[in-house]
Amino acid sequence: EVIVGPDTTSYSLADLSPSTHYTVKIQALRGSLRSRLIQTIFTTIGLLYPFPRDCSQAMLNGDTTSGLYTIYINGDKSQALEVYCDMTSDGGLDNLSKITAQGQYELRVDLQDHGESAFAVYDRFSVGDAKSRYKLKVEGYSGTAGDSMNYHNGRSFSTYDKDTDSAITNCALSYKGAFWYKNCHRVNLMGRYGDNNHSQ
Repeated sequence: EVIVGPDTTSYSLADLSPSTHYTVKIQALRGSLRSRLIQTIFTTIGLLYPFPRDCSQAMLNGDTTSGLYTIYINGDKSQALEVYCDMTSDGGLDNLSKITAQGQYELRVDLQDHGESAFAVYDRFSVGDAKSRYKLKVEGYSGTAGDSMNYHNGRSFSTYDKDTDSAITNCALSYKGAFWYKNCHRVNLMGRYGDNNHSQ
């Protein structure tokens, strides 16, 4: 029950569940007198993403506070995963930019699949700031995986909604993950696992 003052012309209901029927009953009171009861029924709209795949979809659902959220691998409700979502900043990229701006850092990538393993080491690694769209710098390769990251050196970070690659298509959308795409990639460490397709 909510009691509002006589000068109130509107009232917002907060924390309602999506896709839910609600009944609102309104009655005016003056001393011991009561007006006729007015009733209205409404249904809240559904979530844009009922089973969000990542933090960005959780944010599009209206969750704007950093904290623990449940995401669903490939939107499959049977594959729930609890993760921490940073809703107030760009999170990881900002952190990488600040950390690698402090001095010289090394990047090591370890790969394993079907019992085989390989690695790549870059003895100079940095990520630029937000103004540069988190430009990647990788130099000084050694390892067994091949120097595929060199193709992406100097590229800005590209996402499905902020397409900065040089391809005609949207690489992040086509290859299911954000990355430092060019046209589009030689390696896609954040794309769909098991997808061996390169730029088409």
